[in-house]
Amino acid sequence: SAAAWGLELPLELTEPEHFEVWPENWEAVRLFIRCQTQWRIGMNGRAGLDYAAVLAMGSLYQIDNLSQVVEEVQVIEAEILIQGAKR
Repeated sequence: SAAAWGLELPLELTEPEHFEVWPENWEAVRLFIRCQTQWRIGMNGRAGLDYAAVLAMGSLYQIDNLSQVVEEVQVIEAEILIQGAKR
């Protein structure tokens, strides 16, 4: 944590952001959270998720309709990449 290094971060970086997830999107959110460390990194930062890892996690957790859930994860991924590009 930043405090362990003697750093104090602005409140907006330390307070969890609360948001609503529609029930039909929970499986995609859960899969994304499980894969959130599986980014491919390029010269300009995040390039996209490692889909081999995404599919492996989907199989490991026996997600029904995995192709549909992966498409929903791609929507999350795309928005994160857009937000990262704005910074």
